[in-house]
Order: sequence, then C-alpha cells, then structure tokens
Amino acid sequence: MVFSSYEELMAAVEQRRKELLTLEVELGGSFSQEHEDAKKELQQAQAMQTLAGGQGFLGDNIDVLKQRVLDTKPEAPAVWIQFEKLDLNEWAALVKASNMTPIDQYERVLPKTFKGVFGQDPVQPDDWDEQHPDEVWQAPEPLTTNPLSVSSHGGAVSILPGGILHSVVQAFMTWQNSGGDVTIRPTKSGLV
Repeated sequence: MVFSSYEELMAAVEQRRKELLTLEVELGGSFSQEHEDAKKELQQAQAMQTLAGGQGFLGDNIDVLKQRVLDTKPEAPAVWIQFEKLDLNEWAALVKASNMTPIDQYERVLPKTFKGVFGQDPVQPDDWDEQHPDEVWQAPEPLTTNPLSVSSHGGAVSILPGGILHSVVQAFMTWQNSGGDVTIRPTKSGLV
C-alpha cells in the first residue's frame, strides 16, 4: 500500500489498532481407543515412508489412514475466544519489564484485552452478504466476559486446561507482537 497523505497513514494505523483476534478453541473430546490406534498406525506408516526415502509406493495407504484418523476423531466442543489490541504504549512498557514470561504478560493485560468467550463464531462470515442478501448480520452475545474464564488464575471458572491455555497464550502473544517488517534496501545499506 502506498500512502499519499499523513491522514491515510494514520487511518491505516488506527484500523490496525482496532483489530480483533478470534481464536477457535477445541475443548477436547472424550477418549477413543479406536482414534488413538488410527493415529498410531498412521504415524508408523509415515515413518516407514520416511525410511523408504519419502517415496510413494504401490499400495501406499497413507491417505486411507489419514481419513481413518479423521473419521474416528471424537467430536470436540469448540468455543471462540476474542481479544482486542492493547494500547501500543502499554504494550511497549510491558515488553520492557524484566523477568516476565509470556504467561505473565498475558495475565497482566487480560482484563484490558479480553472481549469474551462465544458459543459460535462472532466474526461475520466473508460470504454473509452473498448467502443472506436480505438479512443483517447479528453478532452473537458472549457466553462470558469474565477474563478469569481464560486465565491460569481462574480456578473453577477457567474453561481452558493447561495445554490449551498455553496455545491460546502463544497465539495471543504472536498476534499482539505482530506488526510490519523493516527492510533495508541493499543500495542504501552499503552492501552494493
């Protein structure tokens, strides 16, 4: 994108600051020995294929095994968790604080960034206008707006077990830290 005025630049920056992160989180299904066996069989077949130099061979059943893994996967309920960006100055101060792990940073900003947990996707589908030309999109109401529901300090209120919480924290931190890129042209850096 090329900016022709400072106002256009500031409009783009403001748009970026208003972004929301929506994560679909599977809460895990019930244990299925059939599914675990299918995953193990697929891993063994992939290992054999790797040992064979990655070459496919006649009677290769990798695709069949992948389908079996999908077919036997227990249904897992999902929720959507939504966050908003933290003010840039607050984030910069937090990042400068020493001895803070990503989970500490996440927990510190959670009350300001957490929007809610939803039972269905709160983001308007891209094809909504095409599929429903006469209807206005109505975003669902959150099931909860309590930040403890997605916190490691939530106790009985928390809906996220440890492994899932770790994934949510990683996704949030990556998104919060995401930004542009700096490129130094070789002709300007003295390399050419």
